[in-house]
Amino acid sequence: MTEAGEDAIARIKLLILLAGLVVVLVGWVIAGWKLGGRIGEWRGRRRAGACLGAILGPLGWLITALLPRTVAAEAEHQLRIEAEIEHRRSKPQA
Repeated sequence: MTEAGEDAIARIKLLILLAGLVVVLVGWVIAGWKLGGRIGEWRGRRRAGACLGAILGPLGWLITALLPRTVAAEAEHQLRIEAEIEHRRSKPQA
């Protein structure tokens, strides 16, 4: 095989490797974005969680989980707790 042919094969191999790397990175960003958004939703900060998750991955998830809840998210959390307490009280004792 000629030197030009070997050079072309090496370039094709490099392109295939780079394409695989791009696919992995895009998957990582999408997974980080989705999970970060879910964690952020729990804290009342969906956009912040999605951005931090997409950029920083697991570190972004941790930062999002440690953010304080918004007033609305805290009120919703309290309502869920009160509803659960009321549900357990109204249940007949066995």
